[in-house]
Amino acid sequence: MTRWERVLKRVIDILGSIILLVLFLPIMALCALLIKLQDGGPIFHRRRVIGPDGEFDAFKLRTMCPQADAILQQDASLQREFEVNSKLRSDPRITPVGAATARLVGSFAQPSRGSRVTGKFRGGRKFPLNSVCKWTCSTCRTGRCAWTAKFCCEHRW
Repeated sequence: MTRWERVLKRVIDILGSIILLVLFLPIMALCALLIKLQDGGPIFHRRRVIGPDGEFDAFKLRTMCPQADAILQQDASLQREFEVNSKLRSDPRITPVGAATARLVGSFAQPSRGSRVTGKFRGGRKFPLNSVCKWTCSTCRTGRCAWTAKFCCEHRW
């Protein structure tokens, strides 16, 4: 991409993010209110993820109970299913409001919306830093994420 094309793409990303944020703000506010009223827990779930340009914080509306990670760690069968599929077929951690919110918001709950404004995410896939790694770095013999071999650890080989 030429410099001009990159600048134009960046301007389109920012303007598109702002327009979508304004359009969906009433729906997001309603979902946030319902989440808060349901159990009094936090509205947003913050997760450290890794993308093509490195690590960043992704924020999304919380769809699970506040102790979701502890529930997953306590149940070996759920943990195995999650490690194999990266999701659970019948997830007991999802709240009723969370299930309705996920259906309502759908693909608009992507962290890329807000992150495009800051320039930290440019589309593509993102993965939690502590998920099961499918590759092993030849330098450090570790892997922190389910990214491709190129982005599996800080060595970026």
